[in-house]
Amino acid sequence: MAEECLQQEKPYAFSSPSAVATLLTQLAMGQGSEDNINVILW
Repeated sequence: MAEECLQQEKPYAFSSPSAVATLLTQLAMGQGSEDNINVILW
C-alpha cells in the first residue's frame, strides 16, 4: 500500500514517506488498533 501511494501520479501521490507513514497510522487507528502502532518504511 505504501509503495502504491508513493508511485501514484499527482494530485493523488503522497509527497514523502512521512506522509505515507501518517496515513498508515491513521488507517490502523481507524480500524480499532490502539496499542503500540509503529510504521517503518524501508
